[in-house]
This record gives sequence, structure tokens and C-alpha cells, in this order.
Amino acid sequence: MRPETLQILCDPFSHQSLEHIVAQSGEYLVPTDRQRRYQIRDGVAIFTDTGQLEGLNLKYQRFYDRIAFFYDLYVKAMAAILRRRPWRAARGELSAAVGELRPSDRLFEVGIGTGLNLEVFSREVQYYGVDISWNMLRRCRLRAIRLDRPVELFMAEAEALPFKQASFDAVFTVGGFNFFRDKRASIGEFIRVARPGTKVVIVDETAKHVRTVYRRTPIARGTFKGQMEDACAPPIDLVPQDMADKRCELLWDGRFYCVSFAKP
Repeated sequence: MRPETLQILCDPFSHQSLEHIVAQSGEYLVPTDRQRRYQIRDGVAIFTDTGQLEGLNLKYQRFYDRIAFFYDLYVKAMAAILRRRPWRAARGELSAAVGELRPSDRLFEVGIGTGLNLEVFSREVQYYGVDISWNMLRRCRLRAIRLDRPVELFMAEAEALPFKQASFDAVFTVGGFNFFRDKRASIGEFIRVARPGTKVVIVDETAKHVRTVYRRTPIARGTFKGQMEDACAPPIDLVPQDMADKRCELLWDGRFYCVSFAKP
């Protein structure tokens, strides 16, 4: 873990600064009051585990742990079938709203998954990512090693991010927001960790995509049954009124929404 990363980390619950400790039992991050300790496993700091998750976060952690091995194949197949484009170009359409970044900027992806966007954004930006699925993070780490692409990874919930206020120059999430346990709290966390002027981008599937793709995919059909389509409305109404340049648009022929805004 880079020293500059430790400087922006904090306890996700108390927001106290963290100290890096190496003990016989392993590496840990410990807050000032020593009330908790967070293990670092294979270079990934773990701020939550299955025993702490509840509701939709627990459900979808299990789902993405199960499909992590096949996830990249699914994304590439969807790009070919639905967009008839190479997967990097199709994926880039979903994250294009982030805009141009400077080489020194800190880019933060919530729900980084297997790290597909590591191959979309410039290698020159400082990349940070969180996810609740260990199997997805593990594959992301392997991708970063293969690409020789530095990235700092963390296992954490979007509703309790382990970063200090005003840490990032861009905050985005692609494909995961619909089923966060608390969407309003997650947006609040995105805003908290963003620097003034930072753009926040939220992209996810619409009900159309769930209905026409997930409901027809055997491995996903059971997870997306019931009233899950109700969760797929663009969260523009959850963005605080004082945010600037609020926008909502549809991508991929209405299969994805993109909600974006800037922190004043």
C-alpha cells in the first residue's frame, strides 16, 4: 500500500485515521482508538465481511462471488451481441461521462468488480476501487498484475467508504448501484469522498435490460426474479438539490441509465 493511500484512508464508521501495522498474524489497518482492526489480505484491505453484510448487499455479494469466474465472458458477449462493438469500446460508452482526467488525478470506482475499466481509463491516473465481492476483487487484482497497472483495492460497502472527506477527483460506479442496500446513503458517501468540483457518475442497468437479458440468463434468473425491476429507476431524485449540473440520460438503446452531477 502506497504511503499516499494511507493518508486518505479512514475508519469507515468513525472516520478516524488509520495506522498500518504488521503483526505475526498478518497486516492490519487500525484506527486511532484501537477499537477495530482491518485485515489486509493479498494486498486488499478488508473493511467488511459476510458476517457484517445484510439485505441486498449480502444477497449480491453471494451472487457476484458465484459468477466472478464467468463475469468477463458475459460482458464481452453482451458487447458483441447488443452493441456489435469490441468490448473495450462498448464498456467505454458506459464510463464516458467521467470525462477527461489529468495524470495526477485520483479516480475512484465503486463496485470495481473484475477491473474491466482498468483497460478503459488512462494508465496515468491513480486508480482506487472497492467492491463487496472477494472473488471479484481477487480477479481484479490478477488483471492489474497482468496489465502491470497499479490499483489500490478495498473490500467495503458503498454505504460506508473507508476514505477521508474530499479524497478523489472523479467518483463513478458502473453496474451495481441498483441493488446497493441504501442508495441514498451511498450517494452521500460518493459526495463526501469527492473533492469540490468533482464529477460523480452512476451507471446501471434499466428495467429493460433486466427484463430482456437477466431474466433470460439461467445463472442470473433466480437472483433477478420478483420485483427487482422496481430497483432499476435512475436515482436522479436521490441526488441532493445543492449538487451542480445534474443530468440523466439513457445509454445502449435504453438498457443503461447514466446519472451524473458535480459536487459544488
